[in-house]
Amino acid sequence: MGFDLFMAVVAIVAASLLTWRILRWYVAPFAAAGDTPSGDKAPSAADSAAQAQPPSPSDATHDALRSFIIAAVLTIPALLINVLHNIILHGLTPSSVSSMSLPLWTANSWLQVIVITPVLFYCGTPIAVEGWLSLTRHAPDLNTLIAGGAGAAYIYSLALTIMAPILPTDPEGPYFGFAGLAVTLALLGRLLEMRALLRHGGATPRWGLPAEQWHSRRVSAPASVERYYRLTMFVVPTALIATTWAFALFIVFGPQPRLARAVVIGFSVLMVAGLALAATKVVVAWKLLHA
Repeated sequence: MGFDLFMAVVAIVAASLLTWRILRWYVAPFAAAGDTPSGDKAPSAADSAAQAQPPSPSDATHDALRSFIIAAVLTIPALLINVLHNIILHGLTPSSVSSMSLPLWTANSWLQVIVITPVLFYCGTPIAVEGWLSLTRHAPDLNTLIAGGAGAAYIYSLALTIMAPILPTDPEGPYFGFAGLAVTLALLGRLLEMRALLRHGGATPRWGLPAEQWHSRRVSAPASVERYYRLTMFVVPTALIATTWAFALFIVFGPQPRLARAVVIGFSVLMVAGLALAATKVVVAWKLLHA
């Protein structure tokens, strides 16, 4: 009892400190500077170079389309297998299970590793890169959430696959299909965004926003894009804080195995928030494309 109380205090204090750090790092600079993070940083040389010499919009759109198609073709079967196995395992009666059993090879985790690895590390490379660059600019976005959530889900699922004999059994895992879904939906939003920019003559990142507006509260953009931008500013830090507290509470008070369930709930929060933003981006980009 004493050790559990000690761990609870440690987890709550750690989560509180990390929450304060997230707010100070992400939210406070906006309030302190009004428009830009602390230090009023100008666009970096790398940002300026990226704007000065952008890749050909048509070539970039073609690459985005190819990445999305490959990701979708690989992800859909893996996701369907995950969903069907979970339905059969949890949602049907024993008599129904016998009539709907899937071939044994479909439950092989290594097959999903082979299928989903290219989705994350080939198709999803732009998502990871953009997510990291957004993080370094103190302006994390849906790419940051998707890259973090899908990456954690992939690593956890890979650990379940490699160390199955020694790790606790996770009846819901592995989560390769859901990691692929997150990346694929983000790629779709990216593709539609690029097509909308190409149609409307834009060629800069962030929905055509110039670099000096990436941290700004005053955004010169279509109304739907501005609403999405402001939604992102609210959802991303909220998701990061929610992930922090969900992990801390589950690792202390959650059911056994606590660490595994804390990891699952952590990347689930990131992916749900990322998927919500990605779906919103798809809708906004589609409307902008057909405006």
